[in-house]
Amino acid sequence: MWHHVICWTVLLLLVRRSAARHCCPRRMTRWLLCSAGCVLLSAAVLTSVWLVQLSMAISWLALLDCTPDRFDPGRRLTTAGFAGFFVIGFPERVQAWWSGAVTDWLTVCTSSAATLCGLVHVREGGGLRLQAGAFEMTRGIHDWGTWYTGLLPGLFWGLLQRRSGVQMLLLLPAAAAAGLLSSLPGSLLQMAWPGSQGGAMPVLQLLGVVLAIPLVLSCDAMVLFLTGPVCLKGFVNGMAGEEGFSENPVSVLWNSWVSAESGSFEEPASFRLPDGGRVPLLTCVRFTLSGWLSSRVPSRFLYGLPGVFVLLFGAAASLGSPAATARQVGIYEGYARAALAAGDDSMARFCWEAVISLEPRNLAVQYRFADLLWSGGRRLDGWRLMERLSVDGVAGYGPSHVWLLKHSALGETGFAIDPNRRVEHFRQAIRSLPAGSTDAAEALANLGLEYAAQGEQRLSTEALAAAASVDRRFLCELCAVERMGGKPLEGDIRLLKYRSELQAELVQHPGNCDAVFESARVSILLEERSAAIAVLRAGVRVAADARLSRLLSDTLAADVESRLMAGNADAEWLLRSLREAELHDPGRPAVVLLLCDLELLGVETGLLDWVDWQRLLSRNADARDTPRTVRESYLLAGILLEQPELMQLAAESLVLTVPGGVARGVALLHRQRQSEQAQRLAELAISHCADGDRLTRFALLRADQRYAEARAVYDGFEGEYATSEALRGAWYGTMVEEFDAAAAASEGAICEYPLRLLRAAGDVPETRLLAVDRLTRLVLSGCGCSGWAEGELQRLRAAGTDSGLCLEAMGHVAVMTGNYRQAVAWLEQAVFLQAEPGDVLLNNLAAALIRDEPQRNGGRALRLIDHAIERSPDRPELLNTRGEIYMALRMWKLAIRDLERAAAELPAESGSQHLLQICREQLEHGGQR
Repeated sequence: MWHHVICWTVLLLLVRRSAARHCCPRRMTRWLLCSAGCVLLSAAVLTSVWLVQLSMAISWLALLDCTPDRFDPGRRLTTAGFAGFFVIGFPERVQAWWSGAVTDWLTVCTSSAATLCGLVHVREGGGLRLQAGAFEMTRGIHDWGTWYTGLLPGLFWGLLQRRSGVQMLLLLPAAAAAGLLSSLPGSLLQMAWPGSQGGAMPVLQLLGVVLAIPLVLSCDAMVLFLTGPVCLKGFVNGMAGEEGFSENPVSVLWNSWVSAESGSFEEPASFRLPDGGRVPLLTCVRFTLSGWLSSRVPSRFLYGLPGVFVLLFGAAASLGSPAATARQVGIYEGYARAALAAGDDSMARFCWEAVISLEPRNLAVQYRFADLLWSGGRRLDGWRLMERLSVDGVAGYGPSHVWLLKHSALGETGFAIDPNRRVEHFRQAIRSLPAGSTDAAEALANLGLEYAAQGEQRLSTEALAAAASVDRRFLCELCAVERMGGKPLEGDIRLLKYRSELQAELVQHPGNCDAVFESARVSILLEERSAAIAVLRAGVRVAADARLSRLLSDTLAADVESRLMAGNADAEWLLRSLREAELHDPGRPAVVLLLCDLELLGVETGLLDWVDWQRLLSRNADARDTPRTVRESYLLAGILLEQPELMQLAAESLVLTVPGGVARGVALLHRQRQSEQAQRLAELAISHCADGDRLTRFALLRADQRYAEARAVYDGFEGEYATSEALRGAWYGTMVEEFDAAAAASEGAICEYPLRLLRAAGDVPETRLLAVDRLTRLVLSGCGCSGWAEGELQRLRAAGTDSGLCLEAMGHVAVMTGNYRQAVAWLEQAVFLQAEPGDVLLNNLAAALIRDEPQRNGGRALRLIDHAIERSPDRPELLNTRGEIYMALRMWKLAIRDLERAAAELPAESGSQHLLQICREQLEHGGQR
C-alpha cells in the first residue's frame, strides 16, 4: 500500500513541475474530462461502483493526454500501470477471468517503475514528464462502502434541508466521494490485517458511517459555498468588479472551460495567497479555490486535492453542532471586521462569504454582509443580495424589503433599477410593517416619490399625504410634489405654518437637532436658502450633529453654484462660502469641483493646501455625490497631488461613460503647464463622444483652448444654444477665455475682435462677473483700451443689471488711480446694493475713506476694516489697510503690529515696508501711541 501512496505523492510533484513548464493539453483532454464527469453522474444514477472507477480511469487517461511528447518511450510503463488500474476496476465477473495475484503484481510493478522513472527525471533535472502511478483501492471498497456511507446520508441531508436541484446534483457526487474517503481507513486496516476481515467488518462499517456523517456535512457546506449568491471571481483573480457578482464559482469554471481557446491553456496558473494569514484553514481554503478558479490546464486541478482533503477533515470537526457553528461564525466575523479595519476589502468579503456558507439561513448574517457591501461602495452587490433574499422568501417579505426600502430611496442607489421592481419592494414593505409606524411612513413616502418620478401625480400625492399624516417630516416632499402638479400656494401655506411651529420649538429648545434640520429643509423648499444657512449655522454652533453639518455643506455649495452661474457675487464671498462648506463636510467632491472652477476663473483658492484630500480619496459615492462627481474629483486629485495612476484610472472611467467629465481636468492640466498631457486627454475624450453630442465636444475643445474649433462646432446652431442656458453660458465663457488668450498674445494692443467678445460676455448674467473683472484690468493697465473699458463699465452700470458689481469695479479703479472722493461715492452705493459686501469691497471703501479725509472718516474706516478682518483674519492686504488707518489716526504701535504682519506676506511693491519705516521713524521722534 505504501508504494502506492509514494507514487501518488510523486505524481503530484511531477504534475506541478509539468504544469510549470507550460504543458499545453489538447482539445481531446477537455472532452475526456467531460466524459469522466458524465460517467460519474451515470454512476450516481445506476449505483455502480464500476462506473465510478471507470470515471477515475478516464480522468487518468486525460492526464496522460495533457502531457507533452505523448509518444515518449518512457511512458510505456505508465500506460501499463494505467491498464492495470483499469482492469482492477472491472466488475467481479470480469475479474474472475484474471488472476488476482497477477493483477496485483502488474499494478505494483508498473507503479514502482513509474515512481522510479519520475525520481530519475527529478534527479537528472531534465525535461520532466507526467508519469501516472496506479493507486489500488480494490480491498474494502464495496457497494456498502460508497452508498451506505456516502450517498444515503447525502441524499437524506439534502432532502431534509430542502436543497435545490442543482445543489442536490452537486451534493450526491460529493457525498459519493466522501463515502470513498470514509472507506479508506477500513481498507488500510484490512490490508494491514488480512486475516481479521470477518470480525472487523462491523467495526469498520461503523467507523466508516461515523466518519461519513461530518464528511457529508462538509460536502454540503462546500456545495452551498459554490452555489451561493456571492462570487469569489473578483478577489481571487485580483480584480474588483460588479459584473461577476451574480456568478458562482461553478458557473465561472464552466464558462472559462467552454469558452477557452486552445492557445490560452499555455498561461501558467497564478495563485494569490494572503501574506501573513493567521488561520491555516482559511489559507488552505483560499489556496484551493484559487487553484480551481484560476487553473485552465486540467492537470492543475490536482493542486487543489490536498486542500480539499484538509478542508474536509478540518470542517468535519466544526460543522457537527450548532455551538461549534456559532463559534466558527464568530471567528470569521472577527476576522472580517479586522480585515475591514485594515483596509483589506477582499479578505473581509471572503470571511463574510464563509460565514454565509456556514449559516445560509441566518438572515442577520445576510444583513450584515449586505451592509458591508453597501458601505464599501459595492451598492449593486448589496442590492442584488438582499433582493435575492426577498424573492426567495428566506424570512418572509418583510425584513428584506425593509432593508431594500432603507437603501433604495430615489436617487441614492447610483445604479439603474427597474421602477416596477422598486415599487413592488415598497409595497411589500408597507404590507409587512405595522400601520402607523415610522418605517411604514417612510415606505409610503418613498413610494410616493417613486410615483412622482413615473409621472403618477395622483398616486404620488396620496402616498405622500398618508406618510405626512403619520410623520410630518414628509411635508416637504408632499409640497414639492404639489408644486410639480401646479398647486404651490396650498403647499407653501402648510410649509410656512410648519416652519413657524419649528421656530417656536427652537425658541424653547435651541439644541433640538431634528427641529433645526426640518426648519432648514422647509426654508430650502421655500427657496429661502439664506434663511436655511442661518438656521443651520446656529444649530451647528449649539450641537454637533453630522446631519446638520452635511446639510449646511450641501446648502452652501448649492448657493455658491447658483450665484456662480448667475454671476452676481464676488469671488471673495464665493471662496469664503466654499471654505465653510469644506470645513463642515471635509473632502466633499462637489465642493472640490466648485473650488476648481474658481481656480480656473483666475481666483487663488489655495485648493491644494487646505482641502482634505485623504478624506476625499477614502470616501465613496453616496446620496449627495453622484459617481460622476466622485470620479471627476478623483481626476483633479490625481492632477494636483501628482498621482499619475489615480489620474489615469479616473480619466479612463470618465472617458468610457461621460467623456465631458474630463473637461475640468484638461483645463487644469493647461493651467499647470502640462499642455501635451492635456491635449492627449482631450483627444481621447473627443474620440469617445457620441455622434451629435455637440455640447460635450464643445466643452472639451474649450477646455483644450482650441477656441476656433469650438466655434466651428456651433456654426449654424445659434437658435439652439440661444435657448439653452448651459449652451449659452459655455458659449460666452469661451468668449472670455478667448479674450484672455488674445490679450496675453497682443501685449497691450488688443484688436477689435477680442473686445467685441468681451462686450458680448458682459451682456449676459452667466459671464458678467468675468467680463467686469477683465474690464477692470483693462482700465488699470493703462493700455490703449483703458478708455473703452471704462466706458463699458459705465454702460453696464447704466443698464441697471448688476449695478453693484459694476460700481464696485469702478470704485476699485478710482482707488487705484487716486480719485478717492469719487471712489467713496461709488463704493458706498455698491455696499448699499449688495446684500453681503465682500472683503475686497470693504477694504477698498475703508482705504478710500481714510485717504480722502483722514480725520473725519477715520472711525468709520476702522469699523469697516475691523468687520472685514473679523470675517477673514488671515488676509494680509486687510492688515495693511488697517495699519494705514492706524497711521492716519497716529496710533503708531498698533500700526507697526499690523504692518509687520502684512509686510511678511505681501510683496515689496505693496508699500508695506515703506509704511512700516515711516511708523517707526514717527515713534522714535516722539510718537507715544
